[in-house]
Formats: sequence, C-alpha cells, structure tokens
Amino acid sequence: YMRARARHKGDRSVGLLSAELGSALDIKPVLHGYRGETGPVAKIKGFDSAVQKLFAVVGQRVRAGLMTPTVCVSYGGELDELRSLPGYAQMK
Repeated sequence: YMRARARHKGDRSVGLLSAELGSALDIKPVLHGYRGETGPVAKIKGFDSAVQKLFAVVGQRVRAGLMTPTVCVSYGGELDELRSLPGYAQMK
C-alpha cells in the first residue's frame, strides 16, 4: 500500500522488484516520510523484528529529546493489537 501511494505521488524509491523480493523473503522495509518525501531507511527480516527495531529507535529519539512532547503512531489495526506488539511497552 505504501509503495503504491508513494508511486502515485511520483516517488520511485521502492521498486517493484525490491518490494516483491522483500515480500518473498519476509523482509520488511522501514520507511521515512517527511514533507511529501518517502524513502526506505532500513530493511529488516520479519514483522516482529521490524516493529521492535522501529519502537527502539523511537524510544532513543524520545530519550534524546524532542522539539515537542509528541509521538504519533499510526497503526492499521485494533489498538489492543498495537499495544501488544514487540517493543511497544518499552517505547511507551
């Protein structure tokens, strides 16, 4: 979905071959979106590992200090599922 939306906006940073190969090998891209620009920042094997790494990086950024005391987490599922993801409790 993210790749399709980025391509609609003209972003070509994640190619079809890369996306298909990543899906086949269970490699999840971690994407960074800022001011209309989207790009991959990491490729991690397995959903749980990717989520845990993402929450760890967010936690590091929070401890380093934020310009505003706000973190926005977007998740396409039930909130109880989000709260049970690996690394969420530590990040919170």
